[in-house]
Amino acid sequence: MYVRYMREAQDSENQEMAALFADLAKAEEKHIAVIRDQVAKHSDDNEVLNKYERINQDNSQDSSYQH
Repeated sequence: MYVRYMREAQDSENQEMAALFADLAKAEEKHIAVIRDQVAKHSDDNEVLNKYERINQDNSQDSSYQH
């Protein structure tokens, strides 16, 4: 989600906002990685992890940037 806003800020040449959204995007990715690792750790089978990754991928595709 933040990547979209970062790109929009870059397109409008607002580098300060673009940098802010880039930092937020990095933090979001780290958070997703932590959740994914926790799901994998607490799941005996990979189906739960696969379901989580499919949902996450669908959500990220829904918020794709259109310029």
